[in-house]
Amino acid sequence: MEKLITDENLIILVNKVKENYRIVTPNAIKILAKNINNSNNNKIFYSIRELAKELKGDRQTISNYIKGIRKGLYRKEWKFYIIKK
Repeated sequence: MEKLITDENLIILVNKVKENYRIVTPNAIKILAKNINNSNNNKIFYSIRELAKELKGDRQTISNYIKGIRKGLYRKEWKFYIIKK
């Protein structure tokens, strides 16, 4: 049986498709997370859940920082901004 695509190229293709395809719920909040210590770590997240998963944090705590209920920086290095649609 002849292969049309190598295993490595298939993995690269699948990863590119995953990057471009996002299922976003209509009420999800798009958030910019800025790291004050290292701007290379700044990233846009498409939901609080995705942000909490990446930072290994609690969704409710992060939500409180986003809403302004808790002041200051999350873990002394993260500032969150809501990106308007």
